Amino acid sequence: MPSLGQLEVFSKAIERWIEQDCLPMQRDQIEQELRFQARKFNRPESWAVRPGDLHRRITQRGRAEIVKATIAKNGGDFREWFIRAAAVEGWALLHFDGLPEFRKRFIETQAGSWATQRGTPSRKWTMPVMTKDTTTILYTANGPRHPTVWSSHTQLQRKKVSGTVQRLLGADALAAAKSSLHLGVSLWDQPVKSPIGEGYATLLASVRIGLHRANAA
Repeated sequence: MPSLGQLEVFSKAIERWIEQDCLPMQRDQIEQELRFQARKFNRPESWAVRPGDLHRRITQRGRAEIVKATIAKNGGDFREWFIRAAAVEGWALLHFDGLPEFRKRFIETQAGSWATQRGTPSRKWTMPVMTKDTTTILYTANGPRHPTVWSSHTQLQRKKVSGTVQRLLGADALAAAKSSLHLGVSLWDQPVKSPIGEGYATLLASVRIGLHRANAA
């Protein structure tokens, strides 16, 4: 499974490619397309429902749209999601060692997990908690004892979503990333300045070299 640190490495490599290796016209095209895709993903806040309203009659696609609406309501950055989806794809090109027929589903699920972590309907739940105050001793007719103290504990109740919803969301994000970042050839085949000398390497090869150096340090 990709760690957060690994995905950050791939995400930063994409951002660096956009900022440093793209021509100004290409950079403008990418940013315009990312903004366009973000607007397409933006759902009305009224679509964001409470956890109790996410009943079984809502289809898996409907649940995916509710997650998008919740992300928009919470101020989530869809651009970040698209970059993360592309990062997951790059990570899988280097590290995924499962059966080939499961690779696509794996990438979609991992890309969709970003959205479900930020857009799953949730609510705060406050409950009373009874504890003993061990710092105080009361002397009673039945002997010494610690007094009982009531306090409130607030936790976040999050509605669970299925892997199907994650895959639907991940597929949408990957399609948006492909539309925005693949300029004629695959994103990870784009040429960048080689980190080990003069010349150029593919974006994927440069990330591999960077990870190898970091592990060797």
